[in-house]
Amino acid sequence: MISQDVAAGKIIQKTYSFDRVQLQLFLPKFSTQARRLIGVSLHGTTTLITRDASGHVLSQQTQAYAKSWGLGGTNGGTNEVIATDYTDLTPA
Repeated sequence: MISQDVAAGKIIQKTYSFDRVQLQLFLPKFSTQARRLIGVSLHGTTTLITRDASGHVLSQQTQAYAKSWGLGGTNGGTNEVIATDYTDLTPA
């Protein structure tokens, strides 16, 4: 759908607003003996706005957002990046 909108000259804008962010430990999916996974849980809303080529709003949809993401380091870096969807994992 989004690729069709872009081809038709429409502009797609997706924004997120979070009211709660938590650092959390998760159990690995297949082995409870493995080390715990470090993640972040995000709760809030996401809004998808479709505009025409002139910038006029054609549609706007806001939905609840509640997902958990794994944190992973970059090669040689000191920053953690959001890398893997942990939404279906069990908190430790």
